[in-house]
Order: sequence, then C-alpha cells, then structure tokens
Amino acid sequence: MFWGIVGLSPRRFSPSDPPMPLARSFRELRVYRLALDEADVVFRRTMAFPADERFALSDQIRRSSSAVSALIAEAWPRRCYRRAFKNGMLLAVAESRETQAWLDHAQRRGYITDAEYKEFDDRWEHVCAMLYRMIGTASSFSPGAGRSGSTPHSSSPPGRPGTPGRHGTPGPLGPPEP
Repeated sequence: MFWGIVGLSPRRFSPSDPPMPLARSFRELRVYRLALDEADVVFRRTMAFPADERFALSDQIRRSSSAVSALIAEAWPRRCYRRAFKNGMLLAVAESRETQAWLDHAQRRGYITDAEYKEFDDRWEHVCAMLYRMIGTASSFSPGAGRSGSTPHSSSPPGRPGTPGRHGTPGPLGPPEP
C-alpha cells in the first residue's frame, strides 16, 4: 500500500468507531489528528518531487495541507459562536479542496502515480466529510451544549457599565451597585 512507501501509516477512522466524548481541546478531535497525519504524508511525498517544483507545486501543496489542521485549531476557541465556528471549519474544507486541486496537478505532471493519487484524494475527501459533519452539528461542539439557555453571552451590549460583558462577565466598571 502507498502509505508504507512514505513511511507513515495513519490510522483510519470509520463510522463504527465508538463516539468520542466532547473534546476539551482541538488536539482531541479525530479530524484534527487525521489532517495532521495527512499533511505529514503530503510533506514526505513532495520531497520526491523535482527540485524545480520546490517553490511552486511542492510549496503550495504543503501549505494547503498544513493549513487544514491549523484552521481547525483556530476555529476551536470560537465554537461558542456557531457562525464563527462554522466559518472556520469551512475555511478548513476550502484548504482541503485546494490540496486536492494541487494533487490533480501532481498527477497530471506525473509526480504521483494514479494509485497514489486515488489514495490521497480518498483521504482528503474523508477529511472534508468529517469537517462537513462538524459543520452540520456545530451546536454540539459549544461548551454550553446540552444546558438550557446555552448561549455564553448576554444580550446586553459589551462594556456598558453595570451590565454583563460579552462573555457573561461583569462589564469594565464591575457589577451594578445595590
């Protein structure tokens, strides 16, 4: 199998895997670990590309594949803001798709075989599917998921004296006087 050639054998995740408990860190997310593994595989494989591609195709595919896990990490703290979280995950999907587009170029130029291309494409498609599932279930990743009134912020504008701030904390002047 292709992965043995590169020296990495990333673990495949399947729907039959037991569900993970709510992750406390982006590093606990299966999709983060998979994207990180796949970026390593891409990096190692592009080392065999021709030297004249070092600052062109190799660089582009390395950047886009590495950006996926970075965007997941960047979106993770924003999960209490559903739209921001979804947007971050969509950016990760876009980078995954860009990686697939660069793989198209690598195959057309003969830098990877058809079998390697199919394996790469299938793996990045799997990353995208996992990201789309996270987008579809974004509310379940919120730190307040499952609690009544799970929005972490008040309806009051942030910074108004005596009112809760953006994250339910006292405003800049503290709580209102009795």
